[in-house]
Amino acid sequence: MRLDFDLALAEGYRSGAQRARRLTEGWFAAAMYCVACGAETLGQHANNARANDFFCRVCGASFELKSGRKPFGATVPDGAYGTMIERLERQGGGPHLALLHYCGDRLAVRDLLIVPGSFLTRDVILRRPPLGPHARRAGW
Repeated sequence: MRLDFDLALAEGYRSGAQRARRLTEGWFAAAMYCVACGAETLGQHANNARANDFFCRVCGASFELKSGRKPFGATVPDGAYGTMIERLERQGGGPHLALLHYCGDRLAVRDLLIVPGSFLTRDVILRRPPLGPHARRAGW
């Protein structure tokens, strides 16, 4: 398995965050398989799909990818609290959570941890304080 990123995926992007997103999503799409049923490839949702990044075309399992240069700690920041809670209640469980830690110098994967969706319950989802009115993403 190749652990380095396909740098061509980030061409044309100026933002470091967007480059990292393209590289990590590209690697995950190319290298990952469905941990629920063993299907060899995953489909990718459109950008900004809520609480969903990838899905299995065979069994319907869904995956949310979180990536970062620093190792993950005791908590993992996520997007909208309400969206995740709604999803947990509507679908009876969350997506499988893929935590990808990458090396910024080598532009390669260091670790990948998959948290089964059944472990994501209402009790483990923490509400974050809302963004301030002057935050870059306020109102998104």
